[in-house]
Amino acid sequence: MTRKGQNLFTYYQNLKEKTKFIRKVARRCDLSSNAVLKWAFGDCKPSKKEYIDILVKETGIPEANLFNRDLDETC
Repeated sequence: MTRKGQNLFTYYQNLKEKTKFIRKVARRCDLSSNAVLKWAFGDCKPSKKEYIDILVKETGIPEANLFNRDLDETC
């Protein structure tokens, strides 16, 4: 499913199993859960394209929207 109207922040906020998502992405990227949490909260962006590709695959959010703060539902 594609989530065109969401970004990573809103996707994460709406998840029921937040910890499971963070751990899964961290494992796939071979990074700490803390690093992935920073992405989810918009504190920083992934340093490698392969990490962005993993986020796109796991969330269904188009790459252009992942970090688009204009799509935040809570801001």
